[in-house]
Amino acid sequence: MSLAIREVWDSNFTHEMICISLSLEKYHVVAIDTEFPGFILKCDRDAPEAERYSMMKHNVDNTKLIQLGITLSDNYGNIGGSWEFNFRDFDCSTDLSDHTSIAFLKKNGMNLEKINTQGISLQNFRQAFGNLLTRHHQYMKWVVFHGLYDFAYLLRLMTGKPLPELPIQFAQSIGSIFGYVLDLKYIGGFCAKLSGTVLGLEKLAKILKVERIGGAHHAGSDSLLTASIFSKMKELFQIQDDDYGGFLYGLSSRATIRIYPKPVFVQHPPIPVPLFVRRPIIRSLYRPVCSLYPMMPDQPPVFIPVATLRRDFHIV
Repeated sequence: MSLAIREVWDSNFTHEMICISLSLEKYHVVAIDTEFPGFILKCDRDAPEAERYSMMKHNVDNTKLIQLGITLSDNYGNIGGSWEFNFRDFDCSTDLSDHTSIAFLKKNGMNLEKINTQGISLQNFRQAFGNLLTRHHQYMKWVVFHGLYDFAYLLRLMTGKPLPELPIQFAQSIGSIFGYVLDLKYIGGFCAKLSGTVLGLEKLAKILKVERIGGAHHAGSDSLLTASIFSKMKELFQIQDDDYGGFLYGLSSRATIRIYPKPVFVQHPPIPVPLFVRRPIIRSLYRPVCSLYPMMPDQPPVFIPVATLRRDFHIV
């Protein structure tokens, strides 16, 4: 089955957020990638962590996110969908950026003019994605490759505030907001045939013989490749997520891990209910989430987990 990366603009933003919310009922592994205007400040890779973090904070606090890629999958590597969000707030003619990085993005096919005119407002995304996190965060498992900057931009986006002053505060914020995070570059250092190798995303995909879909240095394609590599690494190296959860490559402090029970999908009423409410409750539990919204093409019905039944579903 071929996979398509869905480009998200202002015109289809609401529709695609509904699709993601529906997909998250079944696909809880969230691989992300970001594209941003490069590095304003740079330092040596061997610099002390405090210096490297201070540099990252300055870069993220003073630049704007261009793209966010999100790919959803389950614990068995089945892909539930891949999206590429384009944000209009960045203007390469007025905003801070590294000109070499901007030229590189354009060379790889990124249409910054279209993004600037047809993209999504970061403020609108923050509100909609915040609502989505509120509903689904307890089961989400985040996967990145060398994802320090990815989470830094996402943290600043979701809080609307500058990054914390200290690395340990940053790690605590990541754990508090996103919960369970995994970094494939960190995990690769503990895998046979991968440890001791300078790994980039492309090189790792080549070693593991994972095929890319879409163009390199586009957030949607990179997030899909990250999800596919994660599945292949788990298969080949028998990775236990809890051994690496909370560690981001380049950050010594571990993000606090929230561990929740796996979701249980209702197929039959779990307990007897009083006769006078039996029929409406049974109808509600059996109703697929998709029936609450227009049916999406190729989108299978997904049943509501018990833990996520809310008044805002308008269950009657």
